Amino acid sequence: LLFVSLYLLRGMVQYVFLLLMGISIMGFISGAAAVTQDVIHPGLRASSYAVAVVVQNLLGSSMAPIVIGRLYDLYNIKTALLMLPFMLLLGSLLFYLGSKHYEKDMQKVTKVKLEAA
Repeated sequence: LLFVSLYLLRGMVQYVFLLLMGISIMGFISGAAAVTQDVIHPGLRASSYAVAVVVQNLLGSSMAPIVIGRLYDLYNIKTALLMLPFMLLLGSLLFYLGSKHYEKDMQKVTKVKLEAA
């Protein structure tokens, strides 16, 4: 969607495609967070989630403007923004590779019975 909206479309149709792309990108967050918490001991889940949020923000939110700005300086804005779909594909590939280890990691998790106090 991002490549199509940046390269092929203009006007209101481009805006709608960018909106759909943003919604679809954010749609994976709840599932990804749940999976990462499944493979962590219950006593460490809060710390694990905190580390995940910090890493996501350090590598994603803070680095993206710097990288896109540098690409803009070297080439142009169109080229810089057209690199984004490839980064999304890389992220998708890494999530896919991580999914191959999920079952094995789930077997390593200590089964803890949680009881209400």
